[in-house]
This record gives sequence, C-alpha cells and structure tokens, in this order.
Amino acid sequence: MQTGHLRIVSMPLLAGSFLPRVIYAFLAEHPRVTISLEVRARHLVLEWMAMQQFDLGFAALPVGPFSLLVIDTRDYN
Repeated sequence: MQTGHLRIVSMPLLAGSFLPRVIYAFLAEHPRVTISLEVRARHLVLEWMAMQQFDLGFAALPVGPFSLLVIDTRDYN
C-alpha cells in the first residue's frame, strides 16, 4: 500500500498492547498512508468485520458464525 487510508477495529486489550507496535512499524514503511483505529468490544469487532465496515479487525477467538480470515497474531509478538 503506497497511499490511502486503512480502517482498523480492535478489542481494547489488543489496541493497547499489540497494535501500537504494528501500526508504528507499518507507518514507518508507508508514511503516506493514514490509519484510523476504533476500539470496541469483541462482538462488535466481529460483527463489523463480517459486514466489511473495516479493512482490518483484531479480536480474540472464537469468531463464531462469521466467515472471516483468522490469522494467529502470536507469531508477530
């Protein structure tokens, strides 16, 4: 991504721990991209991601009945 806006929604725990490092590193590599981060409860993160309201979502498992791509973030700590 060279330019543009990335919309992220996350649970509070991840927004306060894991995501700041990831966002900082991403913006260092892509300085012309802007990011908005919404912090919401897990059920809203899953619902909004299923409705394609955001580009990326971070929530704890399980994802339940939603059809979402799940990536294990433990590999990125």
